[in-house]
Amino acid sequence: AEEAAEDAEEAAEDAMDATEEAMDEAGEAIDNAADAAGEAIDDAAAATEKAANDAADATKKAANDAANAVKGN
Repeated sequence: AEEAAEDAEEAAEDAMDATEEAMDEAGEAIDNAADAAGEAIDDAAAATEKAANDAADATKKAANDAANAVKGN
């Protein structure tokens, strides 16, 4: 009976170790996912900013072209 109790205790310790390891790995996976999401958000923000700047430049150019056309006529 004593040996069975020791075996059970050892099995419980092994299970706790495995659980801790799984939790560590899950934590790492969560960190990695958060990093990837942060990078994707940064990339999207940069792309949005570039698109806005491009649109502003195109609008300015169109306004200048229109003003020049009016002046020219």
